[in-house]
Amino acid sequence: ARIVASAIEAGIRKEDVFVDALVMTAGVGIRDCLETLEAISLIKENVGVKTILGISNVSHGMPGRSKLNALYFQLARAYGLDAAIVDLTDKEMKKAVEGIRGRKKAGKREILLKLFKAEVEKARRSGKPPEKKREAAMKEIRLSGYPDIRKAVIVGDVEAVDILVKQALEKKYNP
Repeated sequence: ARIVASAIEAGIRKEDVFVDALVMTAGVGIRDCLETLEAISLIKENVGVKTILGISNVSHGMPGRSKLNALYFQLARAYGLDAAIVDLTDKEMKKAVEGIRGRKKAGKREILLKLFKAEVEKARRSGKPPEKKREAAMKEIRLSGYPDIRKAVIVGDVEAVDILVKQALEKKYNP
């Protein structure tokens, strides 16, 4: 409410304000994803502005991202989401968006919620192939010099930095 008040005070019309409730990845826990849905409703009811989400955040680091994103998008719409940042080249998302056009409601919340929870659980049980590949790649990291550490820092690969720095210290590199 304070942010919206500041925006209005700065000359931005209330109807032009969109608040991002920041969806967390379902890989961390589904509870936070569901809190975002409640936040959408609360923002609309209590602050009276539009809402927006970057939908793909919900599936970050998980397999089956396409289906998770499409389901969460539909679910967020059922909770009143006004706008979303989505990949319309994705077949699942395209179907979800086309299914919503012309309808006031995206579907029953309970049904969508059940489908979303099932898809998250399916992704968790799948063994998280991207994580397994990542673990294998981490085991293959070998320090060849300071540029390796520099590159890992620049791209923000914290795990690789950790491994490379430990290897550098073991090899008696000058910190």
